[in-house]
Amino acid sequence: MATRYWEGKAVAVIQIDTVEVTAYDVATTYALTVGGVDVVSLIGVGGTVTTTADAIVLAWNDSVHPYTVGVTASNIAGVITLTADTAGEPFTVTSSDTGGTGTIGAVTSSTACDGPNFWDTAENWSSETVPVNNDDVVIDNNNIDILWNLDQSAMSGEFVSVTIGAGYRGRIGLNASRFHVNGSDATGAAEYRDHYLQIECDGDINIGEDFGTASTNLSSRIKLDLGVNACNFKIHNTGALANTADQRKPPVRLLNTNTASTLFAKQGAVGIAICVPGETATLNTINSSGARIICGSGLTINTSYTQSGGAEGSIIRAAATLGVLNIYGGSVTTEGSFIVTTVNLEGGKFTSNATGTIAALNISLGGEADFVRSKEPRTVTAVKLDAPGVLSYDPDVLTLTNNVDSNDPVRLSADKAA
Repeated sequence: MATRYWEGKAVAVIQIDTVEVTAYDVATTYALTVGGVDVVSLIGVGGTVTTTADAIVLAWNDSVHPYTVGVTASNIAGVITLTADTAGEPFTVTSSDTGGTGTIGAVTSSTACDGPNFWDTAENWSSETVPVNNDDVVIDNNNIDILWNLDQSAMSGEFVSVTIGAGYRGRIGLNASRFHVNGSDATGAAEYRDHYLQIECDGDINIGEDFGTASTNLSSRIKLDLGVNACNFKIHNTGALANTADQRKPPVRLLNTNTASTLFAKQGAVGIAICVPGETATLNTINSSGARIICGSGLTINTSYTQSGGAEGSIIRAAATLGVLNIYGGSVTTEGSFIVTTVNLEGGKFTSNATGTIAALNISLGGEADFVRSKEPRTVTAVKLDAPGVLSYDPDVLTLTNNVDSNDPVRLSADKAA
């Protein structure tokens, strides 16, 4: 067991791959594929493997597809060389041949890519040792991005803890909707490489804690996938939502599928299962004392969600029934379609736009429940409204199964402006 510190000191190496046209045929289509896209696809030309390879090289270098930008092709006697323009940025190309008798070999690595942004490079860690089972991982006090070889889910064992301090100003992971090339997020294509850091940890994941050396510029992207591990996410602070590296996405984004895992967030903005369509996650409980939490529709909250503060509104979407929603401060909006068993609204504001039934809605201590922002039909089975709580609803779209209950006298007032 040891503590490993991220340093990002490895020397950047230019990746070089080769692929050989091994047989020519005019009826064969030769293709080079990146991220599921045939960026080059052409039939054999010129009567030889060399002329066909020349045509492939020309097509690659003339292509404007983002997946070919940043890699230059050349040919000698039918052997195509693909060379990265930027040291330390990896690419993945595959080859194929269809029809006729022509053939093209597999793409092989001549010089593997490496550099300061690779998680699994020993030189990037203290004592030049990549973290392993039972280690504590600390990422703090530097600005070196962690971008490549992010899938570490096959590691043997789990980390004891992971700490990403407030002094870390680099980025962890990639923008899923923008291809990364030449040190920036290019437009026009989605990222085809792993975009979450996938690690194993069965303890605490601390993010944004200030140890007295923090900059005001917190990380603009931290994307973690903890797989099936039971862990405790503790978010002390994040970069501001307005300063995120990825438009409209919180700086911290998480995936996890363990029914015992917990999330506690103090400040900032956190997203769960919101990066790409179809993402799923499971957490036992979510607690926010002042952070903005944005939940994707593939999230299952096993037990409860609790919001006790926060100026900006949290958004809850869910894939299954939410047992308990507690709101003691701040504001929470539900969207999509899912059932909530019990809402305890004791202060703060609850905006219900989700179409699933709420079995019990308890409003007190100045809590405000707003059901007028959506015109979708909804049902609340039982309402308990105590002073000075407020319930706003449109009777055309909201069905109250039972009469409103209260420990206090109730005054009903219609408001056209609501």
